[in-house]
Amino acid sequence: MKFSFTLLVDDDSTSNLISERILSKTNLTEKVHVTWNGKEAIDYIVSSIDEGNDIVDCPDFILLDINMPIMDGFEFLDAFQKIDTRGKDIKIVMLTSSIDRHDMETSKKYPIHGYITKPLTFEKLLSAVEQL
Repeated sequence: MKFSFTLLVDDDSTSNLISERILSKTNLTEKVHVTWNGKEAIDYIVSSIDEGNDIVDCPDFILLDINMPIMDGFEFLDAFQKIDTRGKDIKIVMLTSSIDRHDMETSKKYPIHGYITKPLTFEKLLSAVEQL
């Protein structure tokens, strides 16, 4: 599977750097964009729908952290479910340092496609993508 556009939603610059490098080396995506919190990501996705209601530059793969300022990953997922993405199939995988059982259980309540604990590795990414 190859994605045209991956959105990293994480406030950790080191994690984003690692993720960008791994995505680049695996050649799983053509483009990567970073947002630093859930609100910034929601705003970016909403702005990708132009006035003609076409999706112009919307990600088809999102790596989402849980613990972020302003809007965390779960708040992002709540807001994301309200967006009309015009039927675009957007795959979301949690990429987080949280090993908290409560976070893992809470994530199952959302339409996500995987849960990866940081740091991202080639193996973890490829395993998650194989399950999509």
